[in-house]
Order: sequence, then C-alpha cells, then structure tokens
Amino acid sequence: MTIKVDSTEVERYLSRVSKNLYGDLEKVMDGIGKILVKETKRNVSGRLLQIRSGRLLGSIMHDVFTPPRQVVLVVESDTPYSRIHNWGGQAGIRGSVTIKPTYYMSRTLIEKHSRIIAKIDRAVKRTTK
Repeated sequence: MTIKVDSTEVERYLSRVSKNLYGDLEKVMDGIGKILVKETKRNVSGRLLQIRSGRLLGSIMHDVFTPPRQVVLVVESDTPYSRIHNWGGQAGIRGSVTIKPTYYMSRTLIEKHSRIIAKIDRAVKRTTK
C-alpha cells in the first residue's frame, strides 16, 4: 500500500506566511528601533548622563537588516566613548579615571522588553491568521 501526500498547497501557504511575516516583522522591528532610540536618547539627555557636546546623543541610531530568514535590529552609537559610558571602566592616560557604568543603552532594552515582545507577538499573530 502506498499513500502519497501532495504538500504543494501547504508549501505554498507556508511560503506566503513566511514572506508576509518577514515583511511585517521588518516594519515592526523598525518601529521598535525608533522607540529604543528615543528612549535611549532620553536616558542620555540628563537622566543618566549629562550632555556636553551632544555628539553621543546625536550618534544613537538604529537599522534593520534582513539576512535570509532573519530580521535583525541594531541600535548603536558610533562614538568612541559610547561603550565606556554604558558599561563603565578605566579611561584617560593609563586608565587614570574610573567611569561608572550608566547602562544608558542596555537599560532601555530592559525597560522596554515587555513592550517589544508584545509588538512582535502581535505581528506574528496578524500574519498567521
């Protein structure tokens, strides 16, 4: 006895859902990136760090990448001192200054974690209806 299953329709459906999901997730991640940038800038502007030149504040940005079967959100600052202000450490000549961590960037992700998960969850549910 032979049972043959034609999975063409299932594969077509999964392909459509997959394309819609990644397209929708890209938009959702872009929105999440905007929220994270806004909140991180709020942390920098007096809440956790004092603004001097405005360079750190102006450098905080986000981008969304879509390598195959992934949607990746990156929030970053390209200033050379952004890392030490977030994580803390030794700076200055021969590490003569200790900078306390402020977690200005990582704190935002922790504070907005449940909102981020909820947005992603809604996007997945919309796509798979």
